[in-house]
Amino acid sequence: MTWTTAGQSPPLFLLGLLIGIWLPDIDLAIPYLPHRSGLTHSILPGLILLFIGQPRLAAGILAATAIHLSADMFPVSWRGSALIYLPLTGGLGLWSMAFLGLNVLAALLIAYHLMQRPALDSLPMVTTGLLALAYLLLKEWSLSGFVVFAACAWLVRRVA
Repeated sequence: MTWTTAGQSPPLFLLGLLIGIWLPDIDLAIPYLPHRSGLTHSILPGLILLFIGQPRLAAGILAATAIHLSADMFPVSWRGSALIYLPLTGGLGLWSMAFLGLNVLAALLIAYHLMQRPALDSLPMVTTGLLALAYLLLKEWSLSGFVVFAACAWLVRRVA
């Protein structure tokens, strides 16, 4: 089944978007896992779903994760970017921005291919764009995050 027309409904993708926008911050509820853990603030959760046979859900989670990570590149509460922490190695410091950016790009690239290269006016693309606008501009007040997300989405669309 392709999702290239607006008339086809991808409910698992939409569920993935709803879950995925908040999923990276699940580390706040997990004892001994620092906030902005590389385990949750990466493509890893989406890849796990993909490998257990949930490609549509994975596509939604990956697209929403890209939105969330775009905001984390430009946190409102301080200057610079959010620090990412990896198990055993600790904080990435200045490399956190590169880690987040590469994960935004990878998440969008994988989601785009899982959605079978949808048209710009398709339900998944429109819904993802609207969620990016709402989350990045209205909730996070992050024009910079929106620019990063939009640039990565444009790049994926051009080269994929």
